[in-house]
Amino acid sequence: MTSFSTPPDLVAGQSLGGNDTGTVASGSSVTVSAGTAVTVALATAPPSPNTGVQITNSGTIKDTNADGRAINASGTSTGVRILRVTNGSGAVITSTDDAVRVNSDLVAGSTVAVVNDGTISSTATGSSGGQGIDFNAITTAGSAVTITNRATGSITAADNDAVRPGQNGDVENSGQITSGAAATPSSQPSADGIDFQDNHTGTVHNFGGGAVSGARHGIAGGTNTTVNVTNDARATIIGRNGSGVGLDGSGSVVNSGTITGTIDTTSARGDGDGVDIDLTAAVTNYGTIQGLGAKGNDSGGRTNAGEGLSLGGGTVANYGSILSSAMNPDGITANTGGAIVVNNDANANRSGNASTTITNFFGASITGGNNDAIRLENKGSAALDTDQITNYGTITGNGTIPDPNGTVTYVAPAGQPNAGQTVADPNSVGTLDGVTYTGTGSARFVRGDGSAIQMGEGADTLTDYGTIVGNTGRAVNLEGGDDTLNLHTGSTISGRLDGGAGTDTLNLRLDDRTGADITRGANSGSTSGTLSDVIDFEVLNVQGGIWSVIDAQAYSGGATIASGATLQVGNDAATGSLAADIADGGSLVFDRADASRYSGVITGAGSLSKRGAGTLALTGSSAGFSGAVTLRAGVLELAQLDSAGTGGIAFTTGAQTLRLDVNGTYANAISGFSTDGDVIDLASLNPAGATARYNGTTLTVTNGADTATLTLAPAPSGSHYSVQGDGGTGTDVVLVAAQADPPAASTTPSAGSDSLTGSSGNDTIAGLSGNDTLNGLGGDDLLLGNQGDDLVTAGDGMNTVAGGMGRDRIAVGNGSNLIYGGEGADTIAAGNGANTIVGGTGNATLDADDGADSITVGSGNDLILGNQGNDTIALGGGADTALGGMGDDLITSSGIGNDLLLGGEGSDTIMAGNGADTIVGGTGNGSSDSLDGADEITSGSGNDLILGNGGNDSVGAGAGNDTVVGGFGDDVVLGNQGNDVILGNQGRDTLFGGQGADTLVGGQGNDVLYGNEGDDVLYGNEGLNTFVFNPGDTGFRSALGTGDTVMDFATGTSRIDFASGPAGSATNFGATATTATDFAAIQALGQTLIDGGDAYAFVADGTDGFLFTTGGTGTAMTDAVKLVGAGTASSLKYQDVAHGALA
Repeated sequence: MTSFSTPPDLVAGQSLGGNDTGTVASGSSVTVSAGTAVTVALATAPPSPNTGVQITNSGTIKDTNADGRAINASGTSTGVRILRVTNGSGAVITSTDDAVRVNSDLVAGSTVAVVNDGTISSTATGSSGGQGIDFNAITTAGSAVTITNRATGSITAADNDAVRPGQNGDVENSGQITSGAAATPSSQPSADGIDFQDNHTGTVHNFGGGAVSGARHGIAGGTNTTVNVTNDARATIIGRNGSGVGLDGSGSVVNSGTITGTIDTTSARGDGDGVDIDLTAAVTNYGTIQGLGAKGNDSGGRTNAGEGLSLGGGTVANYGSILSSAMNPDGITANTGGAIVVNNDANANRSGNASTTITNFFGASITGGNNDAIRLENKGSAALDTDQITNYGTITGNGTIPDPNGTVTYVAPAGQPNAGQTVADPNSVGTLDGVTYTGTGSARFVRGDGSAIQMGEGADTLTDYGTIVGNTGRAVNLEGGDDTLNLHTGSTISGRLDGGAGTDTLNLRLDDRTGADITRGANSGSTSGTLSDVIDFEVLNVQGGIWSVIDAQAYSGGATIASGATLQVGNDAATGSLAADIADGGSLVFDRADASRYSGVITGAGSLSKRGAGTLALTGSSAGFSGAVTLRAGVLELAQLDSAGTGGIAFTTGAQTLRLDVNGTYANAISGFSTDGDVIDLASLNPAGATARYNGTTLTVTNGADTATLTLAPAPSGSHYSVQGDGGTGTDVVLVAAQADPPAASTTPSAGSDSLTGSSGNDTIAGLSGNDTLNGLGGDDLLLGNQGDDLVTAGDGMNTVAGGMGRDRIAVGNGSNLIYGGEGADTIAAGNGANTIVGGTGNATLDADDGADSITVGSGNDLILGNQGNDTIALGGGADTALGGMGDDLITSSGIGNDLLLGGEGSDTIMAGNGADTIVGGTGNGSSDSLDGADEITSGSGNDLILGNGGNDSVGAGAGNDTVVGGFGDDVVLGNQGNDVILGNQGRDTLFGGQGADTLVGGQGNDVLYGNEGDDVLYGNEGLNTFVFNPGDTGFRSALGTGDTVMDFATGTSRIDFASGPAGSATNFGATATTATDFAAIQALGQTLIDGGDAYAFVADGTDGFLFTTGGTGTAMTDAVKLVGAGTASSLKYQDVAHGALA
């Protein structure tokens, strides 16, 4: 072993060892056809100092032997060895097998260095092909192995890995490193640009202009490897039918250039990931990492999918672009995966091996060409499953939504059950999003749900400042675990946000970027955000900014609004609702243009604002809310006393309505109430008799039965609060504007016809003998018309008005007034207060002093005394008491109040409303019945009590269950609908039961009783009574004791009249007796008589009798009447059956 140099050219192999040198000059060569061109004996110990073996080539070192090497270092070293190979520009080191090889391990501290400016190549193909550089035998840690390929350098292998760096290998490339292996139609090429093989660590630095290209992977590492890759700007790494960087172990990548995984046009399979690191990875990307497709199955039998970045966990910092594409540069459409995927599909649950942190910085993008953008499949321990994603840039998912019921298959590899067969993928075992999977290849478990970002199980966190787009309609699925989503104002999310299983929290924040860190981007300047399409989040925290909920959302764990933050439900449209209890420490706004409802509980001391033209109904109990409520538009409806908490409620400019659904005392202080159209609607307080009392602080509205108490700011000077009906069954509180006092008004009367006007205060105004006009305006006034035909007008106060003598006209407002019409035919119109009205005050012995009064009242509970004269009294909706007094009075009630109506003496006409009224036609004393007139009485739909008293009364009862007493006189009573009780009393009365099960009692006199429809009971009582039945009136049924019943029929004095049948005769009437008590048997006997030719058949059972009839035609029974007490066959004779012979 000696040093050598050229020229001359050498054709025999050279051997070096120790500190030998080998030099090949430019233009000369060492070329052999057998053996090895240059052999380095590692067993030879170098002398001291150890400078090692140095080979400098400026010409050619070549071995044409099929199994030979150009440079081969071998042998067992017992100490530190140094080997330096320098291949100059234009120089060539080439061999059919390995060009440069170290075939033995080295002692720690040894050095192997290759510096290449020329060409290092292995030229053979097939099984003879070797590596350009093969240091794979170096396995001991602690050696320095450096391969430097400069800008003019080229390291290639025709059909194998170009470089195998070995343990601690450091590859620095500015030139070209290429594996030139051909495509494999039946499989895929296995040659990589740089391959660290198994159990090695090392680094690759690809400088600008450098290119690493592998027929399979650009840079590869086997199991138990750790490789760190740096790819500078303008540098490229490509796996032509595999990954740009493909490591079965762990490693790191810092990329400023382009790293590409793709597939070729010929090979049967390939997995074109940009970067694929099976275990923990640290990836920092300033350039482009791209997966451009895949095809076929991997070695485990599973379908390949080309991902931009596939890793088992770790960290990803992206400043550039990470993407997967549905089509590679050659136009091949192939399988694509997500842009970033964390998993290991060799595990039963597909989990990776570490938690993952991904940061996508400002200006950066992560794009899934035909799939999700990010999918984290970790489903293991808590430490493994705690993933974090922070986005300042753009994340976009594409593709389709997998069929959740679909099955993912694989080709079972050798050694597995069903080897070689296509079966359901068994590595789908575990829990995902609260569902347990048992290994049946669930597409939901294996492929996700189509969201742009899909987190795994565990307590994951996603923070967004930028843009997330889910072109499938799904943007984010946090899957199982107690996850957190942080959204900042200025961020944009397109697609559904799904919290998944677990207790998930959505935090809404103000953009807090200061611009100091340009990688995070400048502050967006936006203070607001919009929230829509959100499901399965349990907790909502509004921590900063103004956020609008524009669709229906629910948070079972409640929502919190921080100080300075705003949550707005709706956006002045017909959408936006929130099902959540709210802890309001900031500002809560409801803004809907239509009717909406919030049923949750509000607590805290923040504020609540009602915007939008629609009605907002707060139905929950919010006693723990003390914040201010502002009513800016529309209607605010409170279903409970504390639905708006205990704080103030402020009206603002414009017309707003506060609707209160329940009566009681409200703790809220109401302010800003104005004459702009503001209304407080007491929806459950009947306006009948409603009055308002205001003491400067508290407004009390009551109708006697119900009371609502409100705390109201004082009305403006001269204005006052008033009540009126709300158009339904409630009462409105409004503010009546001040009525300006006339500047020259006078309250001093004269003997002439005066015009006297008060003020907004409490006035006393009295007229004298003229026809005076008195106007009290506001306040609680005393107005006295005295003599003359006066016009008296009072406001809404508690007024006392006396018309005095003359034909006076009196009109009062909505207060509770005391009104005396006085003598003369007065006209009185009262408002909605609880009024007491006396029409006339004359002496009963001098009726001429009383006039024919016209009295009209509102919805209050009024007392009206018509006194003498033919009075006209029109009642409102209250529970009124009206006495017509003497004269032919007309009393009408149009409301639903329960009225007491007394016609008094004279022929009165009384028309009651729909309340449960009591009506008395006449009130004269019994010793002088002539004082009672012939009254006409009509009632409404209530259950009324009607007393006709004296006179020939005409009574029409309404639809209720009424009780009618005709009294003295020949009365006509119509029961109409309802189950009525009608008593004719004295006189020749005509009683009609109408519809319903009625009871009719004729009383004294020859009465006519019509049962009409329903199961009626009829009593004739004294006199010659006639019971009239029309066809079908008797309610004929085959059951004993049903239909119409005559309780006191007496042959010879009572008659039965079937209106459409013939009168009874000896030839059409048949009678018989039986001991049977069964109605069917009784009916059969009657049918036998009728079949024999009788139109009427009477059957007695020993106690009662039954009259059957055909109505005069045929043999079919149409009616049956039970006659109580007519128990013998002779109890009814044919002379008792009449037709048209009414008494």
